[in-house]
Amino acid sequence: MLERAGYLWNGDDASDDLPFLRDSDLGPMVMMPRTNTPHNDLTAWLAPCNRPSIIWEGFKSSFDTLYAEGEAGSPKCTEITIHFHIGRRPALQPILRQCFEYAKSHSGVWFARRRDIAEYAIKHMKSDQ
Repeated sequence: MLERAGYLWNGDDASDDLPFLRDSDLGPMVMMPRTNTPHNDLTAWLAPCNRPSIIWEGFKSSFDTLYAEGEAGSPKCTEITIHFHIGRRPALQPILRQCFEYAKSHSGVWFARRRDIAEYAIKHMKSDQ
């Protein structure tokens, strides 16, 4: 159904850490991982005791682990989920800059939109299902 509307990817699957292809009647659909709970902006606002810096702490821990695994030969991906009505608040802006600047300070990091990842996956991956 999503394919008929022109969608390339679905972001509601938490069954893997990396994108993968799932066959459909209209071709492959890229299933995107949901591995970012520690660096989802909701963690800063749904739990009133959390400061915005909790996003930085979760992101850095995740990034460092995944980057080391990638350097060891097993590329990984992660994301930061920002909701428009939360992420644009002034208290969160410096935290997001800190996350992006930290990732930029590492070589070989690809900053991509989900559509970019989906297009890459469709071109380079084979469906397992």
